[in-house]
Amino acid sequence: SWDLAISVTDNDHVRREIQSFTNGEREHFLAAYQRSGLYRPMILAKLEAAGLPSQLSWLPLVESNFKVKALSRASALGLWQFIASTGLRYGLERDAYVDHRLDPERSTDAAIAYLTELHGLFGDWPKALAAYNCGEARVLRLQNREPGEYLDFWDLYALLPSETRRYVPRFFATLMILEDPARYGMTLPEPLPPLGDWTTVPVTKPVRLEQAERD
Repeated sequence: SWDLAISVTDNDHVRREIQSFTNGEREHFLAAYQRSGLYRPMILAKLEAAGLPSQLSWLPLVESNFKVKALSRASALGLWQFIASTGLRYGLERDAYVDHRLDPERSTDAAIAYLTELHGLFGDWPKALAAYNCGEARVLRLQNREPGEYLDFWDLYALLPSETRRYVPRFFATLMILEDPARYGMTLPEPLPPLGDWTTVPVTKPVRLEQAERD
């Protein structure tokens, strides 16, 4: 089942993030969950079409709190927090007029392509997610410290950047809370309705938005 492809680890690192989400970050978590309704149906459809686990639809809660305009200190932008160079690798153009990292559909397609490649490279989701956060080169370098020996995410844990050490446990914590919110004292709000349908219109020259609205 594509719904059960990611095995969730329950350990002290994950429980620490559960404590954070259900206490100091509670309001941010609930607000992000509510915003998820805007985009998650679209994300789920694209994940299913790609054959990827549905649990990945919650990754933007960890990445951006489901905020399309979220910008990190490292200049990662959008729902899926692409830096410009990685976004460009997966078709997210950026110039003086547009930045496709802000486009929910295009950025979701790019994230699916990147996650698919990372899973193929590392063979398991925790390491693929770690590489999504800190870059595949770093995870490969750490993994290759022990040639011929299989190392999982937790084997590499102490060697990873501090943000990445929290990133994967935060994702697991999110899945555990959403699986059984009452167990963690959480009452989830009703998600916002999905964004309505829209039409894409190609243009051949600059157009003022006021004019487009009138037309």
